[in-house]
Amino acid sequence: MGKKIWIIDSEWEGYDIETKAIKDAFPDAKIRFSGNADYKEKIELYAKDTDAVICQIDIEMKEEFINKLDHCRIISVYGVGYNNVDVGAASAKGITVANVPDYCTEDVSDYVIAAIYHCNKTLFRYAEEVKTSPWGAMAAKNLIKRIGNSTLLIAGLGRIGQAVAQKALAMNMEVLCYDPYVSEERTAELGVQKVNLEEGLALADYVSMNMKLDASTQNFMDYEKISKMKSTAYLINASRGGVIIEADLIKAVKEKVIAGACLDVLAEEPPAKDNPILHTENIFVTPHISYLTQSSLDDLQRLAAENAICSLKGEKVTSAVN
Repeated sequence: MGKKIWIIDSEWEGYDIETKAIKDAFPDAKIRFSGNADYKEKIELYAKDTDAVICQIDIEMKEEFINKLDHCRIISVYGVGYNNVDVGAASAKGITVANVPDYCTEDVSDYVIAAIYHCNKTLFRYAEEVKTSPWGAMAAKNLIKRIGNSTLLIAGLGRIGQAVAQKALAMNMEVLCYDPYVSEERTAELGVQKVNLEEGLALADYVSMNMKLDASTQNFMDYEKISKMKSTAYLINASRGGVIIEADLIKAVKEKVIAGACLDVLAEEPPAKDNPILHTENIFVTPHISYLTQSSLDDLQRLAAENAICSLKGEKVTSAVN
């Protein structure tokens, strides 16, 4: 009997990548599709004989749902985050939970570097002001430090943090890191100086938040920590919105405690249109797109499918989280 794979998603326009990978491995496989709006209606119909679930990160896989997956071997999540999956309930049922941790490392680290250039060169401001302002040197109101003479503090030296460090070093930046879980030996191998948080905040011209979000990092950057930064420094966040207390950041920027911030993630997504974080001068917000390239999405769809295929073949799933 052919394998039955259930894909739950409302984001992708098509599933040619997953379908090809699955059919190459299991030619007689049956692939079922549900969207975010109707997957709960399909639980009684599909759950009992499904061999693998591939789902978007916002799909709630709670204990009640998981307990109905009588034949399922794996829940493969489209993305890094798997907080909507009850991993304990899955483990109790013998179901592997896997994510895709590497698909957008290059893309998010590129965003951080782009944010550094954005904050340093302020091209959009110049492009707007050129219509009414002086030309040439007279247009530069505040001279800035060369990027190659600047210092970057990376808070969280995981996969993305390491990619940011590699690129910043190639730009001749001095790179510091704060990460209690990474040894000085490892940071030395990467050409990065490990520092305590207070020291790093005081020295940095740019602070890049690359932490995962958990109980220890929720609301990590508060007004007190932001106040340790230089008045000319910028805070960059392309990790999770919850690591920064947004009201404290707004206060710090308005009071010119720091120069500004560049954020691709917010605590509430999508934000309300009247959210003050969207309307504070020198806080630049982008709509959680740092990971988005055609390459990253192709990799994500392929790797999520490959996780399911490996499990159904009885092979080790290297990105299993349980």
